[in-house]
Amino acid sequence: MNIKTSIVICLLIICSSVVVYPQANKKIDSLKQVVAHIKPGDKVTKAFELIALGQQYTNKSDYISAMDCYQQSLNIAQSINSDSLTANCYKHMAIIAFAQKNYNRDSVYDADALRIYKKINDKLGEGSVLRDIGSAYLRRGMPLQAKIYYDQALPIFKQLGEEQLVAGIYSNMATIYKDNYRKCIELHLAAKRIWDKYPGDDELISINTGNLGVAYFYMVRFGALKSIKPDSIIFADSVKDLKNSPEVYQAGYKNDGTEKRH
Repeated sequence: MNIKTSIVICLLIICSSVVVYPQANKKIDSLKQVVAHIKPGDKVTKAFELIALGQQYTNKSDYISAMDCYQQSLNIAQSINSDSLTANCYKHMAIIAFAQKNYNRDSVYDADALRIYKKINDKLGEGSVLRDIGSAYLRRGMPLQAKIYYDQALPIFKQLGEEQLVAGIYSNMATIYKDNYRKCIELHLAAKRIWDKYPGDDELISINTGNLGVAYFYMVRFGALKSIKPDSIIFADSVKDLKNSPEVYQAGYKNDGTEKRH
C-alpha cells in the first residue's frame, strides 16, 4: 500500500466518522427529549424509550451511558412488576457486559433473562436469549458451547415460523463447521434459500453469499468435491445458483473443472 492510498483511506475514515456521529448524536438528543417529556405516570413508555436510548449509546460504544439507561428502565420494570420488560432489560445489559468483556456478568444477565422468558412462556424471547448466548460463546472462540445453545434456539425459531432467525442460526452454525466443508456449505445454502425470500435484506444476503463462496472455494481448492456425489444436498440448488457467489470462489470453481463434471 503506497502513501497516497493510505492518505485516501484515512480521509475516508475521518469523513465517514464526521457523517455518522452527528447522525447518532441527533438520534440521542431526540430520544432524550422524548424521555424528558413523558408524563410521570406513563412508566411503560418511559422504560421502552430508555431502552431505545440505551441502544443508541451502545451503537456509539458509550457503554456507561447505555448501562445507565438500561438500569433506569430495569428499575421501572421491577417497580411495576413487568416480567417481560425486566427480561428485555437484562438481555440488553448482557450485550453491554459482553462488550466490556465482563463474561461472568454477561452470563448472569442472560441467565436472568432466560429464566423470566421461560416463566412467562415467551418462546421468541427464550429463543433469542439462547441464540445470543450461543453467539457470545462463538465470538469467544468456544464453538462447542455455542452449538449447544444454537441447537436449543433453532427448533424454537422453526416452531414459531421465524425464518430469518432460522437463517441467522444456520449462518452462525456454518462457522462452527468451518473445517467440515460439506457441512459448512450445506448450512450456508440452507441460510441462502431463506435469505433469497427477503430481497430487502441486501447486506445479510451479501454476507451469507460471501461466506458460502469462501467455503465452496476452499472445498474446490483442496479437492474435497471429488468425494461428493452430484446428488448431494450441496448441488440441490443447481450449478447456476452456486455461480452467484463472489469472484474469489468462481475462479476456483471453474479452474477445478467442476462445471464439466456436474
